[in-house]
Amino acid sequence: MIVSTATARTRVPDADVCVVGAGPAGLALAARLSERGRSVLLLESGLDRPDLRTQRLNRGTVVGHPTWRLDRSRLRAVGGSGQVWGGWCRALDAEDLRPRAWLPGSGWPLSAADLDPYLAPARSLLGLPAEPPHLEPGVDDDAFATAAGMDVVGYEFSPLRHSVGSHALGARPADDGVVLLQGATVVAMEALGTRRRIDRLVVATADGAHLVVRPRLLVLATGGIENARLLLVAGLGNEHDLVGRYFMDHVHAHVGLLALDEDRSRSPLFAALRHDRRGGGAAWGPALAGSPATRRADRLLAAAFTLTAAPHTYGQPYLALPVRLRLLVDDVARRNALAGRTELVPADLHPHDRRVVRRLIRHHEELQRARFTRGRGRLGLTDAADVRALYVRGEQAPNPDSRVRLDRRRDAHGVPRASLDWQVTDVDRASVEGWVDHVAHAAADSPGIRLLRDPAWQRSIVGGPHHMGTTRMATDPRDGVVDADARVHTVDNLYVAGSSVFPTGGYTNPTLPLVMLALRLADHLADHYVGQPQG
Repeated sequence: MIVSTATARTRVPDADVCVVGAGPAGLALAARLSERGRSVLLLESGLDRPDLRTQRLNRGTVVGHPTWRLDRSRLRAVGGSGQVWGGWCRALDAEDLRPRAWLPGSGWPLSAADLDPYLAPARSLLGLPAEPPHLEPGVDDDAFATAAGMDVVGYEFSPLRHSVGSHALGARPADDGVVLLQGATVVAMEALGTRRRIDRLVVATADGAHLVVRPRLLVLATGGIENARLLLVAGLGNEHDLVGRYFMDHVHAHVGLLALDEDRSRSPLFAALRHDRRGGGAAWGPALAGSPATRRADRLLAAAFTLTAAPHTYGQPYLALPVRLRLLVDDVARRNALAGRTELVPADLHPHDRRVVRRLIRHHEELQRARFTRGRGRLGLTDAADVRALYVRGEQAPNPDSRVRLDRRRDAHGVPRASLDWQVTDVDRASVEGWVDHVAHAAADSPGIRLLRDPAWQRSIVGGPHHMGTTRMATDPRDGVVDADARVHTVDNLYVAGSSVFPTGGYTNPTLPLVMLALRLADHLADHYVGQPQG
């Protein structure tokens, strides 16, 4: 990979494919295309590490259900938001891809068989072993899961968490056909004539210059917010008013507290979620996920539950920090992770910044602790009781009113900012409640468990932040922005990579599935288009 920084003197190289965005999807796409002998121009707005000026380009407005600020929930840098990714990996279930008659907008134009060939190479890119760990058989624990209408599943944790970048994903020596141009922000996409082709990109550089790129094939891989924003600014692919619609995240929330018997061995739920219930594999974490049969029978969206320490601070407290402090924390946390250290507040922050960070985190933990203490009192528990929080990650129903629009305010390059209207619907909430009912019924018939449901759990709903669905995939252009091969229906040489193409999101984190889709797209481009006459 050849890496350079875009300036007024930059000569834009010719390439078979131009990819915008060097996050996990863009890097995986570039790596695969290079392996197939194709040349790639990879444009990245940021540099190796986030900087405040570039990060400000992610500013936008948030309306609807409260969620993370747009400049705090994603990064402009090589590796994209993979630089602060927690490493959670799990493929989508076959059930996630199937249409559900009771759920409008569900169903992918792909099946599990279409994606399965890309699981092993995607695992390799993300630093996972060739085979996922297998679950050792249980007795009482499996009985509990069955009684709850659920399955015991596992998440793996990539060793590349917090470090997905140019030296971690897709940058092997063989990738000599990739030119990575950093500090290159696409500010316009122009389709002239019939508007069936992207004829040129206007790219702003850090020194204020503008470059012109004339792509043969163009792939947008800038994330669930930015992919939609670029298409909306250009007025492309939106003939049916679908660009930016169907925005989805995962519903994250604490739904209650579980008191476990003093003898944990008597608790089938604890046994079901024990961390040693596996054979081989990378770092691993268990979960209870709604079984496909129960999903169909009860018309419930996908969901998975984990047990966490209580009180539990949401796993990404840096999302609440001001951007300047967050970038400092991210950089030090990354170096700490590589060195095997895990402290939350880095010791080498400036003393003033360290005090501010500690104060913000302490305030959040105090709120959680007070809530937890009230719950213990209602349970009549002593301080010695073993209590865990029940944490859900739930799927959202496709909803055209949950969307990304353009804001009236503009960024430093004069491009309209994004405005996110995230909607959490009654269907989303009722589905979580339905799964909690299943857990509660199974717990009531099991020794060693008491479940206290939190009637106010909906107040704690937050997003992943997993930005999905804004350029959804569908066979019919009246139902989606891209087709099954991720090509924008109405633009011959324009494709989209990443979780913005997901029609539904399941319950799993989107990184592994989106890398699988990126590899599939790379093979499609290499096999069918690259090297052929265009237009």
